Amino acid sequence: MFKEFGDRIEFIGINQGDREKIEEYIKEYGLGFPIAYDQDKRIYSLFGARVPMYILIDINGIIKYMEPYASDKKYLEKLLK
Repeated sequence: MFKEFGDRIEFIGINQGDREKIEEYIKEYGLGFPIAYDQDKRIYSLFGARVPMYILIDINGIIKYMEPYASDKKYLEKLLK
């Protein structure tokens, strides 16, 4: 999704796992977007997030899309038109 839409959508990964392992994963797969660490699970609590979960928040802070284990390219394309 980042490779296809990264020039039009800002992606931020949020992770609760071990920071060292996550940093190794980032290097191994060459992720090109920032990763936030949610060690105290504040973000998890705020959104009731399950892993992985995709949350699309518009420029005004309104949640437009929130689905676990989903990546709906057609929905993103529609929103970007």
